[in-house]
Amino acid sequence: MAIEKDIVGLFDNNLRAVFTIRGVAQALNLAYPYVHRTVHKLLDLGVLRTVSVGGSHCLSLDLRNRRAILFLTEIELIKRTKLPLAVQELASRLDRDGTLAIETAVYGRTGIYLVGSGEFPGVTTVTREQLKDLLLTTDLFKAHTVLHGYERFFTFLATIQPSLDETYNPLVTVRS
Repeated sequence: MAIEKDIVGLFDNNLRAVFTIRGVAQALNLAYPYVHRTVHKLLDLGVLRTVSVGGSHCLSLDLRNRRAILFLTEIELIKRTKLPLAVQELASRLDRDGTLAIETAVYGRTGIYLVGSGEFPGVTTVTREQLKDLLLTTDLFKAHTVLHGYERFFTFLATIQPSLDETYNPLVTVRS
C-alpha cells in the first residue's frame, strides 16, 4: 500500500489538485505502467475520480470516499510526528482533555484552530464557518496538519467541496 499512500500524498498540499497519470508518475519518479495500474486500483476503490480533458485523464481526490479519508488520516499522523515538540505536546493534551467538545483541531503557520466548544491555552477556538473562511482565504488549506478529529476534518472538507473546488480546483466540474 506504499505507492497508494504516495499517490494520495501528492494531494496533501492541495486536496483539490488535479494530476494526470503521467504527472503522478513523474512526481513520484516511478514507471508509468506501474503508476497507471495503481491509479486504476484507486479509481476502482473510489479514492480518486477522473475527468477527460482532451486526450488526458485528470485525476482528483474524492473527499467523500472513506478509503481516501483513511489514507489522508495516515498521512496526517505521520505529519504530526514531525511537528515541533511543543505542538506535539499540545496535540497530546488536546487528545487527553475530556472537558472540551472538540470537533477538530488544525495546526497552520498562523496558529492552532479548534472547532468545538471550550477554551484551551495557545489555541484559537473558531466556528465551522470561520474555519471555512480560513481554509478559503489563508494558506491553512495548503499548509496544515490535523491535530485532532481527523475524520471530522476531512468530512467537513467534503461538505464544503464546492467552495474548495471554486477556489483551488482548476477543473470545477469533475465527474465521479
